[in-house]
Amino acid sequence: LARALPSYQRVTRVLLSGEPLPRTRLGKLRRWEIAARLERENQAPVESDTAETDTDELLEFTRAWLKLPHTPRDSDSLEIDLGLDSLSRLEFLSAFERRFGLSLSESAAATAVSLGDLRPWLERAADGSGESVGSKPRTIKSLDQIADPGRGLFGRALRAFGWLVLRVFSRVLFRAEIQGLENLPDPPYILAPNHVSYLDWVVLYGMLPRRIAREVYSVGVTDILDRFPLSALCYHGRVIKTGTLATTALSLERSQLVLERGKPLIMFPEGKRSLDSRTDTPKRGLGLLAVRTGAAVVPVYIHGAWRSMSRAHPALRPVKISLEVMPPLDAALSERDLGRHWHTLMQERDPLD
Repeated sequence: LARALPSYQRVTRVLLSGEPLPRTRLGKLRRWEIAARLERENQAPVESDTAETDTDELLEFTRAWLKLPHTPRDSDSLEIDLGLDSLSRLEFLSAFERRFGLSLSESAAATAVSLGDLRPWLERAADGSGESVGSKPRTIKSLDQIADPGRGLFGRALRAFGWLVLRVFSRVLFRAEIQGLENLPDPPYILAPNHVSYLDWVVLYGMLPRRIAREVYSVGVTDILDRFPLSALCYHGRVIKTGTLATTALSLERSQLVLERGKPLIMFPEGKRSLDSRTDTPKRGLGLLAVRTGAAVVPVYIHGAWRSMSRAHPALRPVKISLEVMPPLDAALSERDLGRHWHTLMQERDPLD
């Protein structure tokens, strides 16, 4: 079931209890006692099979790369037992390729569930057939192949026309306003808005000044952008696709190149629309890009958009939408602290109803 779901919907951990969970007299779970028990159990060393020890290259590589206190087993799930999310999973598989001289196809990488699933690839590498594993080798396109670098007149004209249409659309239908543009630093920087509605990018892009809109790149979810007619606009719209196991690492690499070229980037740190009007916890990509490139992170709060084309309100409604551009986050913050600070600022502005 997990293979058919996006990574953020998958179960990431399963713990089995050999005795009944503590409950109150009314039968309700004593959650704090359960949490305390789990914390105690997590501190205990995990025993592994003695048959799979130091002589096994795959298990030793996994233990060393993930800095595990114990030797893992073939049956260990990459997500549940080893705790890999979509980004760290890709980093792990990339390191696996480099270590054993393999080149995995997108389908092969996406269907690996446990460490044991990696073992047949090692056998192919050993007999010389492991140069490309899977039904279709990966073909990696450069940034300029998937996003218009801005050298052509047609692309510039199309983006100018699109920006004008979205600006009029946002002004007329949503009475959109934007405040705090004076907080924008010199590029490169990452515009990091909350994400509650399909309108978020539309209104943000339309309300940016023309001088910024003509330079900005955006990161968008493949599930939406692969549908016509949006799929035909991604190149000239300078949209970098992400959202699947095969595209996450590439989208980060391309986004990093955008920032290194001194361009602004629109990136939704949550990676998806929130289930309600509350801001979800950001993914690792925001802090990772900021630390790698030194680009400023500019939080942007979109007020009111959750009442139209959101999960809670899927219909298109002419609601009032305003955008608040905040000062850049402290550049000295660590990768994790950048995400936490951004999340705190968003939560302070989340509506109560």
